[in-house]
Formats: sequence, C-alpha cells, structure tokens
Amino acid sequence: MKFSREYTKLQDRLFTTVRGGSFYNEGQVIECRTPFGIIKARVLLKVPRRFNQIPEAFLQYDTDSPELSAEQIRDDIRALYRQDPPQDQELMMIYLLERQPEARS
Repeated sequence: MKFSREYTKLQDRLFTTVRGGSFYNEGQVIECRTPFGIIKARVLLKVPRRFNQIPEAFLQYDTDSPELSAEQIRDDIRALYRQDPPQDQELMMIYLLERQPEARS
C-alpha cells in the first residue's frame, strides 16, 4: 500500500486509509510505503462505503485537510489515480490499520 504523503495519522498506532478496491484482508500484515520509509501494519477492519457517503470530517482527518470540503478532498483523491479515478457512487474500502512494532536486530 502506497501513501503519497507522510500523513500525521501515520505516526499513530491506529490509522485509517480510503482505497478503491478490496485488496487487503482483515488480519493481514501489509507494508505501507511512505515517502520516508516503510511501516508494517495489520489490517484490523475493512468497511465498504460509497465514495460520496464518506463523512466530510472523516475525509478531513484522513487527509490532513481540515480546511477542505468533502468534494475538494474527493477531487484530490481522484487525482491520485492514474487510471479509473473513483466516481461518487463507487464503492470504496475504508481500512483500519494497526502499526506493528519495528523489528529489532
């Protein structure tokens, strides 16, 4: 899973992300690639929601964009997709992830 920015939420033990498609399963440990490194995280929960039904406050938290409207944030998310940007009625997946402790050597 790739993150386009080093979002504030990535510093938390629990964090969320909104994605098109259902690529990850609950219980799976995945690599989250950020501009500054890799975070391992376990998928705790995945919840499907229509893109236009994701609450504005959640989108603002999730994207570090408290000053933007839900519509502006959806447009910003669409811009991240090179092909097939999500439409308002499209089903998106909200993932709740738990950061895993870093391995010590």
